[in-house]
Amino acid sequence: MISESGNIKDSVQLPSMNIELDKQGILYVTYVEGSIIDIEEKKEERETILKITKGIKHPVLFSFENMVTITRAAKEYSVTPESEELFLAVALMAESFAQVVASNFYIKFYNPKIVSKVFKNDIKAVEWLLEVKNNKEENKSDSSKSTFSSL
Repeated sequence: MISESGNIKDSVQLPSMNIELDKQGILYVTYVEGSIIDIEEKKEERETILKITKGIKHPVLFSFENMVTITRAAKEYSVTPESEELFLAVALMAESFAQVVASNFYIKFYNPKIVSKVFKNDIKAVEWLLEVKNNKEENKSDSSKSTFSSL
C-alpha cells in the first residue's frame, strides 16, 4: 500500500481488513490474506469508514492480498446506495492478471454508480483519486458562487 505511516491520520484493523485514512483524505482498504468478505464484513467496513470519516465522502483505494474471496452478496451490497454514499471515487488495485479481470468484470457487471477504475500501479491510482477529489472540491466551490449578475 502506498500510504506511509507518517502520512496516516487514522487507522483501524479489523479481522478481515485494514482501513486507513491519510492526511490527503484518501481511504485505503486492504483485505487481509485468506479473508472471506461477505455482507457482514462489508457492513463492518461501512461502519468503520463512517466513524473514521465522520460521514464525509472520500476517495478510496481497495487492495487485496492473496486468496481473498468476496461473495456475490458482498459485491451486490457494495453497489447499494447505502454502501456507495461513503465514496467520491473508487480505485481497485489489481496486481495480477486474475485480479485485473475480476475487477473489470465487477465494474462492468455490477455497474457501480460511483466513478470506479482499475489500476496496476498504486501511485497512479492515488494520483487519479486526488484528481477526482480536487475536481469535486472545485465544482463544489464553483456551485456555491452566485451566478446572478447585477442589472
